[in-house]
Amino acid sequence: MSTGGDGRMDEESVEDTGLPVTQLQGLELPVDDRFTDQVGRRIQRRLLAGDLLQLAWSGPMMAFLELLRVPFEWFTGGSTPQRPEQEP
Repeated sequence: MSTGGDGRMDEESVEDTGLPVTQLQGLELPVDDRFTDQVGRRIQRRLLAGDLLQLAWSGPMMAFLELLRVPFEWFTGGSTPQRPEQEP
């Protein structure tokens, strides 16, 4: 099977495999609860690692941006321009 430049399969290369193999339906095994718990713990561990990495990157950047904001507020007087009040 070949894939195009965007990662999708070409329509010509997809083969019709017909009906699913019925002989394999009886070979299913029961899933142990420990397996599902172990998979869930692994997923949670990877999500935690991703969140910590996001915090480790965005935390210092946000602190740096806040430190950059301080001199600009000193030069502009620390106030934002007020909108004129609209009369009804």
